[in-house]
Amino acid sequence: MEKTIVLCSAWYLSENDFVIFLGEVATLVEQGELNRDIFMWCQNPFESPLACFLDRNYKNPEVQKIVVRTIKIFQDSPERVAAYDSILTGESLKWLEKYEEDMQEGWGFAIRRTLSSTLKSLVTPATSGGGNVSNPKRRFTWPVVIGALLLVAYVGIRFLRSKK
Repeated sequence: MEKTIVLCSAWYLSENDFVIFLGEVATLVEQGELNRDIFMWCQNPFESPLACFLDRNYKNPEVQKIVVRTIKIFQDSPERVAAYDSILTGESLKWLEKYEEDMQEGWGFAIRRTLSSTLKSLVTPATSGGGNVSNPKRRFTWPVVIGALLLVAYVGIRFLRSKK
C-alpha cells in the first residue's frame, strides 16, 4: 500500500514540484530507504499529464541531474542505463513522438498501415511501364483467393458433417 501511495502521489504535481519529488525519491533510493524499482515507476506516472516527463523535458538541467542520478542507481543494469542514456540524448523523445503520431491516427494504425500495404500489393495488379496490367500479380492473387475460399468451404462441410 505504501508503494502505491508513493507512486500515485506524484501524478498531478506541477512540473517543478515533480522534479523536486523525483529528487527526493532518488535520495531515498540512494540511502537504501526505498526500492529503486519504485523510483523507476515514480518517474513515469502513466495515468497523468506527467507521463513521459523525463523524455519530454530532457533539455532541462534539473531533469538531466535526475537522469544522471538514475543512471548511477541502475549502473548494474545495462538495459536501463541504455534507456536513460537515450533520454539524455533525446532519442527516446523521437521514438515517443513517432509512436504518438501513429496512435493519433488510431490504435494500431502502424500495424494496419503495414498490413494494408502488404495486402494491397497482393490484390492490386502490377502495371508495366506503359500502364498495362501485368499477368504475374494476377496469377498469384487469384489462386490465393480461390484457395482461401475452398479452404473455408472444406472446413464448413467438415463442421456440418461432424454435427450429424
